[in-house]
Amino acid sequence: MAGAVGGAAVLSGSGRGAQAHADPGPGHHHGHGPAPSDAPIPKTPPLEKFVDPLPTPETAVADTSAYPGADYYEFTMRPGTWQFHRDLGPADVWGYRAKNPDDRHRPIGMGYLGPTISVIKDQPTVVKYRTGCSAP
Repeated sequence: MAGAVGGAAVLSGSGRGAQAHADPGPGHHHGHGPAPSDAPIPKTPPLEKFVDPLPTPETAVADTSAYPGADYYEFTMRPGTWQFHRDLGPADVWGYRAKNPDDRHRPIGMGYLGPTISVIKDQPTVVKYRTGCSAP
């Protein structure tokens, strides 16, 4: 697949509270300087399958007053945490939350992934994406 970027997650520790770390793939590493050739590779602890409920993203609510005749959605990317499995500790993640036109103090989203956009065929839709990243 042209242009595809891949990676893997590796876990350090075992059981509840294990930490997940992204593996950038062969020839790449985290940090500065050359990658250590003798660094131990953490083993994934055995995890029981199908023990957590499947998360269901909320559905974003369109703001129909922002662009008359169109559905408008505003998504902001924000850092958060997510527990991917009951036996693992929370992991740092980036996720999207949608602006809620009905209650500006309650954005729509789970903290990981993002809300679903439900659209109608031939109905104009405008989506604005914002980054919630702070400048270094």
